[in-house]
Amino acid sequence: MKQKIILKIIAASLIFILSSIFITYPLILHLGDMVTGFGDELVIAWIQNWVIHALTSNPLSIFHTNILYPTHNTLAFSETFITTSILSMIPLALVKSPIVVTNFTFISSLALLGLSVWGLSFYLTRNFMASLLTGMLVIFSPAVLDKKVHLQVLSVYFVPLAIIFFIHFLKVKKVRFFYLFLLSFLLQIYNSFLPGYFILFVCATYLLWSFILKKSVVSILYNRKALFGIIVTGLFLLPLVIPYLQVSKEYGAKRDIRDTIHFALQPEDLMYPGEHTRLEEVLKDMSNQMRYPIGSSFKPGFLGFVFSMLALVSIISWLRSKKMLKKPATPFILTGFLGLILSFGPFLHLGRVTIHHPFPIPLPYAVLYYIAPGFQGFRNSARWEILFILCIAITIGILLTDFFKRFNKRAGQIVMLVLILGILAEYPFPMKFFAVKIPSQFPEIDQYLLRISDKNPVIYLPISSWNMAHPDEEIQREYFSTLHFTPMMNGYTGYTPPFWQAMVEKIDRDFPDPVTLKIIKDQGVRRIILDKRLLDLDAKNHKDKKGFAEMRDVLIKDDSLLLMKDLKEYSVFEYK
Repeated sequence: MKQKIILKIIAASLIFILSSIFITYPLILHLGDMVTGFGDELVIAWIQNWVIHALTSNPLSIFHTNILYPTHNTLAFSETFITTSILSMIPLALVKSPIVVTNFTFISSLALLGLSVWGLSFYLTRNFMASLLTGMLVIFSPAVLDKKVHLQVLSVYFVPLAIIFFIHFLKVKKVRFFYLFLLSFLLQIYNSFLPGYFILFVCATYLLWSFILKKSVVSILYNRKALFGIIVTGLFLLPLVIPYLQVSKEYGAKRDIRDTIHFALQPEDLMYPGEHTRLEEVLKDMSNQMRYPIGSSFKPGFLGFVFSMLALVSIISWLRSKKMLKKPATPFILTGFLGLILSFGPFLHLGRVTIHHPFPIPLPYAVLYYIAPGFQGFRNSARWEILFILCIAITIGILLTDFFKRFNKRAGQIVMLVLILGILAEYPFPMKFFAVKIPSQFPEIDQYLLRISDKNPVIYLPISSWNMAHPDEEIQREYFSTLHFTPMMNGYTGYTPPFWQAMVEKIDRDFPDPVTLKIIKDQGVRRIILDKRLLDLDAKNHKDKKGFAEMRDVLIKDDSLLLMKDLKEYSVFEYK
């Protein structure tokens, strides 16, 4: 029996590895020189490269990155990606291009997510084909593939794994499985906080469901070994949680509730496709966007045709069942609905607007925003749809298995194979990718900073924040800094402290007047880098701004500065 299960695990592993390569092809052949886009993809690449750099040089400095100088704990301005960064160490060592960590994470996350969903479904059903279908539903879902820009939402494969260990612990009452649950929880949290809530919500719902059916199950958690594991897990969480608390206290870091409202999924989005379905044009025509207010933003929440149909049939089947509460799918379908409701954000939207009349309709997210730890740090409430997707996929696997028990086993396998082929047919192969520079093609200024032995802080001018003239350029600078990790006042990440934002706006507006020169020096910056192309572009677009040549002349005449290097597109000055 064990040998058969091992063979099935190997077979499923190969299928999901090949599926992830197929979905992302030809990325597997261009791990170091292609990318899905030039926005958050490069930011995540910078984060992961920084984590690897810090872990291999000075682990205690991991939260103090090289951007947004002189602020500290800057890794806590976004996700940490510690787990996926560690998994990407070998690919980075082999390929030696910073983008490889992001590309490897993308491909491996799809494979591991599919496999872990298969694993949870197979654990519950012992049906290989039904479980294979559940994994395929998830990783080929347009709503899931749309998250390729935000890899923290794709790399949630420890969620199903943690659930397996938790359920098995309740079943066999052996504490080692509870420890494996806690380990999976920790590994997921160390990558991103939000999926940790997925684990807690599913397990809490499953525990409550088990308690209703069999009240003695809760007593399993009341033993010294389990409590010891919880305490140790809490201690391991402290090094991760403390920097976020410090950032919250020192910089007032939290997401405005209006952000969560703006980024929330809306009921109509469940039929709105992204680019990862062949039904894109048909569904967009059906959505009739012209009937909504001008400027309405749509979020791809469409699960996929096969997925949507199976989800609808499964929900109806569950609702019509006579012993609904006792169904094994019950805790998953309930948690799935919770995830869906939370994805709608703090207040209900309909018709692309927040309902205000006769009054706003609050949703559970509004309560959690104010009482649950961490919720004020989440901006994109639409990401809770992933919890819905995971739970509904498992529900489909359970109910399909029950349904086909009434028929010939081979007939059931054939039907599920046809459904899998339908999933593959809907995917619009190939995915779009773009060429990205390899380290030898990085700008001359980064090659220059690499050669400098000291790591004194620098500032690139012009400087921008997320809401200013050149945020994309700041992302590029941040990515290129993976070559040397020189501290810089510039940067782009999930949060910017108000004092840094105000300082940057003043420097951008008034530099190179004496006040801004003094501000830069007082902050501890030692080098000023003038970017010829961007300075001349700003001067062209704004008559009150100096161009590169004029600004360079001003700095040369300043007695506190010394011209260190003239490059083709840059001039480097240093404070004496």
